[in-house]
Amino acid sequence: MVSPANASNKLDIIVERRLVGDPISEIAHDLGISRQYIYKLFENLPREKKHMKFTEEIPLDIEKAVVIDYITAIPPASYIKTNGLEQFESSYVARLAEKYDLAPSAVKSILYKMTEHHPMIVKSPYYTELFKWRSKNAVSLSRLASYAGCSIPDMRDILRGWKHLSLTAARGIKKHSGLTISEIYSDLIRLDRATQEAPHEQ
Repeated sequence: MVSPANASNKLDIIVERRLVGDPISEIAHDLGISRQYIYKLFENLPREKKHMKFTEEIPLDIEKAVVIDYITAIPPASYIKTNGLEQFESSYVARLAEKYDLAPSAVKSILYKMTEHHPMIVKSPYYTELFKWRSKNAVSLSRLASYAGCSIPDMRDILRGWKHLSLTAARGIKKHSGLTISEIYSDLIRLDRATQEAPHEQ
């Protein structure tokens, strides 16, 4: 397992994967770190209040910037023990809202995504070698999408099994990953062969 080059890069990947709904256990496994490490990162973030719903669509790169900005600004434990987090939370949420041109409620909704419960994530039954390569090298969703030449939502749908990877996208990934086209499509190739070899119904 190859860990990210530094803590900043690791935080970037953890935050992005939480924002797209990946469970903490899966992120920890892929990055070769403990779940406790991730829980520690998020322990001082605001917690979601019941029945609060947010529908504003915010670009992933803005959401990621908000979370990383907040986490890196959290005061030391000695300050928190003496003063608590309420004053810091209200003032820093307001500062981030102004910085990123968002409503304070939108900033909080982004932060809530780090600690909220996500349902089980469905993975595509295809592209096993791509999943292995991505996990081994801790490749973020945005970087993988840039390699493939597609949008982040499209790449997310491909990894969830809702869309198939185009040949053009596969060639882009091949260029950066070292995987061959046959390796990227190995599951689909095996499925196609099995279908062709299966006896035809009369």
